[in-house]
Amino acid sequence: MLMNILLAAATPFEIASFAAAGDVTLHGNDRLHICITGVGLMAATYKLIESIGKHRPDFVLQAGVAGAFPHSGFRTGDMVFVARELLGDCGTEEGNLFQDVFDIGLVEADSFPFDQKYIINPIEGLAAKIDLPEATGLTVHTVSGSDKTALMRAEKYRADVESMEGAALHYVCRQQHIPFAQVRCISNRVERRDKSKWEMEKALRRLNDWLSAFLQETITF
Repeated sequence: MLMNILLAAATPFEIASFAAAGDVTLHGNDRLHICITGVGLMAATYKLIESIGKHRPDFVLQAGVAGAFPHSGFRTGDMVFVARELLGDCGTEEGNLFQDVFDIGLVEADSFPFDQKYIINPIEGLAAKIDLPEATGLTVHTVSGSDKTALMRAEKYRADVESMEGAALHYVCRQQHIPFAQVRCISNRVERRDKSKWEMEKALRRLNDWLSAFLQETITF
């Protein structure tokens, strides 16, 4: 079955090796479209809606790097399939307590597309062919850079990985009823910010190798 696929990434450098190898078009295949969303929820939501309207994809694949919370057990270089997403910093502060929009009753925790705060991937279409460990994602506007913030988010949400765009993909695709998948490679731990500990090159190499293999295998020419 021929498929029209939209590949989304927040930044060009996250899929740069894939593009440089000539695989952006998969050797002339015109059913793979690239969407560079920009960084953050607002930019990603807008660009995804725009690209979906233009290309009418059968499947949307979001690829990028992410930080892993220590309790997750994931290490730098690990690939994960983010099966469910949470909003990590949309809410209010009450003294030292953070409460999200669900806690304070501004949004119902089970209002579509949420399911007890999660935006769950129903795993339809090509998503069912992704053979990677499943993870829970936490999407934030400001990535964790202090021990206090990292610990608070880890204890409150028990998510595995943190990004700035994952929830946009889940929200838009659930609303548009389009099968989708979010895959990420771990580049660092979620902790006090120290870029000397990051392994970005390793994560990008693994991500791009996975993309090439998966898309070559799954797209019918």
